Amino acid sequence: MRPIVSLWRPETLHLGISAGTVTGVRLRHGQYVAATAIAVSSGTLEGALAEIFGQAARTARSAQVVIDDALGQLFVVKRPRGLRGLAEFDAVVAARFATLTGQSPEAWQLIADPQIAGETHLACALPRLLLTQIRHAARASRVRLSCMNLNFVANVNLQLRSQGAALNGDGLFASVGRTTITIAQRLGGNWSDVRVAHLAEQAPMSALEALLAHERLALGQVKQRLDLACGMRPAASGEEQETLSFRWLDQPQWPGQAREWSRQFRLALAGVWP
Repeated sequence: MRPIVSLWRPETLHLGISAGTVTGVRLRHGQYVAATAIAVSSGTLEGALAEIFGQAARTARSAQVVIDDALGQLFVVKRPRGLRGLAEFDAVVAARFATLTGQSPEAWQLIADPQIAGETHLACALPRLLLTQIRHAARASRVRLSCMNLNFVANVNLQLRSQGAALNGDGLFASVGRTTITIAQRLGGNWSDVRVAHLAEQAPMSALEALLAHERLALGQVKQRLDLACGMRPAASGEEQETLSFRWLDQPQWPGQAREWSRQFRLALAGVWP
């Protein structure tokens, strides 16, 4: 029997999952209601999910889940000529994943945008075990899962909705997490490369600048405009702010909340960050 979900529940649960923490933020009509952060280790994730979903069971109608990029895989798939149908496209994505990671795709949920336009497609892989645990906790609390995405995908989707034109040009798009940064390159309006790199927690803006400069050289990018970045904004001096080689697309803090609170719950709120 399918769980009955009340249409009168006024809240949305925003859940963030990283290697060491599960965070949950409840919003009502876009406004902050409550937040929870639970440290997790091996074998404790299911309990943390059950607790956060349980707290939201009476008031949350749906949940949006964002998973740290380090827990999944991101890659670019080039569509071969003469491709016939989605089944062949899915086979190409699975083969590309196996080649890049050396892993069987059976333990992963592979997702790619099979849009007709463009020659390359951004794809992601999410662990099936993790998705099963999330679905079980949501079903037990009778909260509908509206979406589950990697952090990078959530940030890209948000920026496409709010300022899609900014992503149409060529350049780098960087999504900064607490300890990782995902950097993707766009060429000719297509995603051409993506990778997840390590960035020390609380790294200064100069470290991010240096990393992006290295990526430009490695990718052979001829800079013609500012690159774009979003996520956990490093601290920067006034001079650095004036000389940045990239433009931030979002705000450093959630409205009404301190900077540390905003950093702690940035992953959970990736899909709606202002």
